[in-house]
Amino acid sequence: QSVPVERTTTASTTSTTSKMYESTGLYGASDVRIVDVATGGVLLKTELQSQFFGEGLTYYVDSLAQEGRLVQLTWKEQTG
Repeated sequence: QSVPVERTTTASTTSTTSKMYESTGLYGASDVRIVDVATGGVLLKTELQSQFFGEGLTYYVDSLAQEGRLVQLTWKEQTG
């Protein structure tokens, strides 16, 4: 299924049953977004600090905290 999204440099996506998480990559403009699967609209966006170039993204359930978490990796900064 295709989902319309904002025009951006998508580095990675991952999803749960109702949400898609998108990582965008560009120095000074990287962010992580929660995207509505049905409409492609951005529900929530968190920007990275300008010195980071966002890349890979994954969603996992932390068994100790009993909650879902997102982890985003950066390109050259070797930061997660």
